[in-house]
Amino acid sequence: MLRNIQHLYFLWFLITSSLSLYGCHGEYSVKSTTRNRYFSELTDANYVKSYNVMHNLFGSNNVYTRLKLPLNKTLCTMDINSIILGIYQRRRWALQWLDATAHPPPGIIGGAMHWVGSYDVCLQSLGYHSNNEVPKFRGIYCTMVFDMNNSIAIIPELHMSIGLCMPNTCTNEEVRNIVNTTAYYLLLRLNQNESFCHRYVSEIQKDAWYYISVSICSILTILVVIATSIDLFLYIKWYQMQQLNKYVMGSNHINERNSMESVNHVDQPTLPLLESDDIEYNDNGQEIPRKSDCKHFKTFSEYRKTVLDKYILIKVIGAYSLPANTKQLCTERKVDGTSNTTNDVSLKFIDGIRFISMIWIIGGHILLHGYKVTNNLLILASEFRRIWLLGMYFNGHLAPDIYFLLSGLLMCYVCMQRLSNIVGIKNRIKFWLMVCLHRFIRLTPAYLMTVIFLTGLLVHIYDGPFFPQDINTPIIASCRKNWYILYLNNLFNFKFSCLQWCWYIANDIQYTIFLAPIFVTLLMWKRIAGVVFAFSLILMSSLITYYIAYNNSFEIMDVSKEEIYVRPYTRCGTYMIGMLTGWLYYDYPRIEMRNISKHKILLGSIGYVITAFLIISPIFISYGVLSGLITEISVRAAASYLAFHRVIFTLGIAISIYQCAIGWSSK
Repeated sequence: MLRNIQHLYFLWFLITSSLSLYGCHGEYSVKSTTRNRYFSELTDANYVKSYNVMHNLFGSNNVYTRLKLPLNKTLCTMDINSIILGIYQRRRWALQWLDATAHPPPGIIGGAMHWVGSYDVCLQSLGYHSNNEVPKFRGIYCTMVFDMNNSIAIIPELHMSIGLCMPNTCTNEEVRNIVNTTAYYLLLRLNQNESFCHRYVSEIQKDAWYYISVSICSILTILVVIATSIDLFLYIKWYQMQQLNKYVMGSNHINERNSMESVNHVDQPTLPLLESDDIEYNDNGQEIPRKSDCKHFKTFSEYRKTVLDKYILIKVIGAYSLPANTKQLCTERKVDGTSNTTNDVSLKFIDGIRFISMIWIIGGHILLHGYKVTNNLLILASEFRRIWLLGMYFNGHLAPDIYFLLSGLLMCYVCMQRLSNIVGIKNRIKFWLMVCLHRFIRLTPAYLMTVIFLTGLLVHIYDGPFFPQDINTPIIASCRKNWYILYLNNLFNFKFSCLQWCWYIANDIQYTIFLAPIFVTLLMWKRIAGVVFAFSLILMSSLITYYIAYNNSFEIMDVSKEEIYVRPYTRCGTYMIGMLTGWLYYDYPRIEMRNISKHKILLGSIGYVITAFLIISPIFISYGVLSGLITEISVRAAASYLAFHRVIFTLGIAISIYQCAIGWSSK
């Protein structure tokens, strides 16, 4: 922590003179910014040494003066010298450049690590080589990121970032080299990959990725508009039919009443509910009822389905309808109590588990990525340590294990139902091939669309100090290079893979292709063989995780290290617990025993006590490390936690799911 604050002071001194415009000229030099009581009261030897060095280097000069420019003259260095000269001459345009560059914010000791400056002022800044001439260059905003030597438990990586307004004649490499040379004298490490210069949106290169993404988005937009227009047309037609049917029903009722009052009563047939004004007659003059006329469409959905089923092309286009998809998204699934499918009412509670897990994931990611732009990071960290409930946030990495559990449960439950009606090895092989193909078709289009959108279009539609307009950033460059490695990014070169957050999809489809067929096939052959296979994988996964954690001396807070977080062989244990749960529910959907009503309450209560212990303990057992109450923990203890906490947590969720499925969660 002490060294972190020391680095903050280093950067404070780096641009200290920019606090005062009078400090740009030697005659009006104000050195109180580096000699105020706030820093003179510091008695630590490291601070005093840093203060003396930085005072000698930056005592009365502006930030541009202290940049270590290369000896060879380029347009970039010439324009920087023009800015320096303009500042000394107190030119208004030059002071605008100084004003756009980052200033030390308040709360440096509290962790103010983002010195943003003014992005918009920088882009509006113009530069001149002499008086009475047209502008020769303009400003580009550059974000320079520095790595910290230390980290704290709840924040694994600490970075500082400052915003510099540089001439647009400077390339990314030139700016990074200049700042890196300057930072070398300050004992700071510039992060070359994260440091970059923003570009104007209009200047970003429009390459093949851009045109492909624009074309696909345009096609999808056109399809949505056409499908929505078709739905609007069908709705108007259906509404007119409804009004016409009401009118016909009213006319029939009046005619029947009048005919009953008439002496010469003649029975007249009731007019049918009309779909349109066109009526067909046979040779005898009698109306020919059409199939569609014989049915009264009470809802628009019924009418829409009937019309779309007549034309395949319209049905395909209709799948892009915005109203229809919105309604389907917001409508609860219908439950068929007679069918033996995953829509069975006993598994309906899984939707609630999905919802809670997704809220957990979203909330955790908001906090995880939010701290990267907060400017009171050290205060935030110290406050977070005192709140034990924030163990839910720090252990949000357990939420994906719930989805692995549910995926394995449903895969085993559904496949065992289907395979029980399939005879023959060839038919079963065909079934598994169709399962894998169906999974691939469901995931790949949306996956590819996300890759194309991120790689080709996203940099063209946003700007700002925290959004790089650069197609060469690590994320975009990785996608352009490795976009085709869709479902293997968790195995090969993960740091430079495309869409790192899709590691879950990669694991899930790998389990679908390899683990699910083997496990279910063994179960269908002999139950004991499948159970032994599942327990062997669970144990193997935990032991591999233990070995990796112990060999690399991982601590408890290293739970998100890629070696143990994204690999399929360290995550397969939770998936196999899900498959075991699916098998149990398939074979034992009800548990029969004597005096079931009495034992049900007792066993249910015991089960939920065990479940609560298994779920809560992995989440809050690390509180001692987070709060600082436990300063030292052995490598073996940390490795044991990393190896078994996921399995313990998932086992608790599995027991809870099984109790709900067999009806032991209610009275």
